[in-house]
Amino acid sequence: MNENDIGEYRTFFKLSPPLRGEDDRVAMVEALANGTIDIIVSSHDPQDVDTKRLPFADAADGAIGLETMLAAALRLYHSGTVPLMRLIDAMSTRPARIFGLDAGTLKPGAKADITLIDLEEPWIFGKDSIVSRLEKHAIRKCPLYRPGRSNLCCGKTGPRHLGDTDYGRGTGGTFVWQLGPALTAGAAIFGYLLGSIPFGLILTRMAGLGDVRKIGSGNIGATNVLRTGNKKLAAATLLLDALKGTAAAAIASRWGIEAGIAAGFAAFIGHLYPVWLGFKGGKGIATYIGVLLGLAPIMVLLFAAIWLAMAKLTRYSSLSALVATLIVPVVLLATGYGKIGLLFVVMSIITWIKHRANIQRLLAGTEGRIGEKG
Repeated sequence: MNENDIGEYRTFFKLSPPLRGEDDRVAMVEALANGTIDIIVSSHDPQDVDTKRLPFADAADGAIGLETMLAAALRLYHSGTVPLMRLIDAMSTRPARIFGLDAGTLKPGAKADITLIDLEEPWIFGKDSIVSRLEKHAIRKCPLYRPGRSNLCCGKTGPRHLGDTDYGRGTGGTFVWQLGPALTAGAAIFGYLLGSIPFGLILTRMAGLGDVRKIGSGNIGATNVLRTGNKKLAAATLLLDALKGTAAAAIASRWGIEAGIAAGFAAFIGHLYPVWLGFKGGKGIATYIGVLLGLAPIMVLLFAAIWLAMAKLTRYSSLSALVATLIVPVVLLATGYGKIGLLFVVMSIITWIKHRANIQRLLAGTEGRIGEKG
């Protein structure tokens, strides 16, 4: 495709970066064929139909890319423009090598992850083929070649689901960690450093309220900051403690969902055990929610609904949060968020351990209720 396909401002062809002229397209294909371009990426960014049915200037950028990536690339092979092995290399072996992934190889001992394709079977990419949320696509109804008939992954045979490796959802290889050790370590270090920023301590000192660790529970979280009597400062602490988890998970996810998981978990641990404060931090609820927002945003609404319902019934803030951390991982796993669900199982266990004093007070009937004074 090139910029001529946009026609009279067809918004389903509005992409970022935008479609180029024919000379640029030809040059990119030549660069792919001779190896100047190392890898092919899908730029998978589906948009809601409503965000596309707007004037061209207001319409959202983006389109389905992952579902049609191989099928569209095979057109270059069938036209004789790019050798088949160059396409396979650019879409599997080369990116795995660049990003340090233990994948994209058939060497002895490697994980079996093979897709069988029929190079000659025609395929029309229509509405019934679309898995993503965008119901229309720039190359919908274009003649293609079917991208995959079956898949062998880690000893299991069957159709591959989009979420198996790209979004941490689905079955099959869901729990197989594929991110290379260097990227995993880098994401974890980044997440830990971000998560270990003690916003509660920093804000209270900036406000002239002294060391928050010397009052109340001695924690640096929003609940203890509230004991200074400054509600705005407590709210700011809550927000910043959450956002550091969101930022860690969301930024690292640019290198894949597993990088986001590693960074999000490390941010959570960084908040609980910051190296700068002798590994004595907060209890983690705000950062837990922040990581959830970064990896599975819709589940934040579930967490909030559970917390509000329990708070109304019991008026115990700690119990409300603990119940939410109990239910959210179950729902994540039940709805196919494999690796993300497993992450929150571990984070919930740690959260319950960190709240063991609250649990003891709840059992003894001495835990403070929401709205109580003194």
